Amino acid sequence: MSFEISAVPAAHAASVGPAASADPAQNAGVLYLLTLGTKQSREKVKRLLNAVAQEFGYANLAECEWGKMRAVHILAKKAKMEQEGKAPATINLLVSVLKGVAKQAWSLDQMSDHDKAVILSLKGARGSRASASEGRALEPNESSKLFGSCDIDTTHGLRDALVIALGIASGLRRTEIASIQIKDLDEEAGLIRVIGKGNKLRNIYPSETVWSLIRRWRIIRGEGGCSNLFCAIRKGDHLITAKPISGNSVYQILRRRGTAAGVRNFTPHDMRRTFATRMFESGADINIVRKALGHSSILTTQRYDKRGEEQVRNFAAQIKV
Repeated sequence: MSFEISAVPAAHAASVGPAASADPAQNAGVLYLLTLGTKQSREKVKRLLNAVAQEFGYANLAECEWGKMRAVHILAKKAKMEQEGKAPATINLLVSVLKGVAKQAWSLDQMSDHDKAVILSLKGARGSRASASEGRALEPNESSKLFGSCDIDTTHGLRDALVIALGIASGLRRTEIASIQIKDLDEEAGLIRVIGKGNKLRNIYPSETVWSLIRRWRIIRGEGGCSNLFCAIRKGDHLITAKPISGNSVYQILRRRGTAAGVRNFTPHDMRRTFATRMFESGADINIVRKALGHSSILTTQRYDKRGEEQVRNFAAQIKV
């Protein structure tokens, strides 16, 4: 068996490291499947990996020597799918899954540091930004405008800036932002415990910028009143610490800030899409993004990938094969 695609020059098919073993515990594709959260996700990705393995010259994913996979193989497969008219989201799912498999191959010492790094640097397929009805990721200048609409020297402005930061930098749903408890802030460990959909607990890991806003907000808010981090504010910047804000309050805050900032076609959930898209752009595989967003299935996460054609074009110019 050889690791080849017809579109890939034979010179690129050289192997690195030990070959994959018949032992499932030594097969990167099998191990990647085990990291997925739901049976539905595993079945979909299993079908995808079996198809890829067969194109690479193997009977199925369990026999495929994933450690021999290189960026050029993924690029060839991606080009083939584009020629077949596959949707960008479908192609991006493939690229993200194969990144995850590459990480597993590397962890098994079946792939070199260099080859793994090149694969992880690959970006997604060509595609335009989604329409407003489908949601979108914010451009960097739009994020800056949202923050710029908040005067953090005022109580309202500081609270709203922190709400925006948690949406864009941590990908929280508006109800998750509203329900953050003071006791769930663990700055020493660098995490916040969040209760998501279905009462599922997950940790988020805010940046230092977000933590600095949290510290400032807690000084103004104080420790009294309700147990929630965020509380209501009256006109004149007067806090009502006994009254937590709701998910709908977060929605209204964000809509007001979007209007004030002049960010068009903006919905509050776009901040969550922005977080996911920037994770994809930084090289995270889809399973990592799924965990960060608190999704059960990668099929849901796939819809949050809003990478645009311009980013892909700019990145593709940097790829050397």
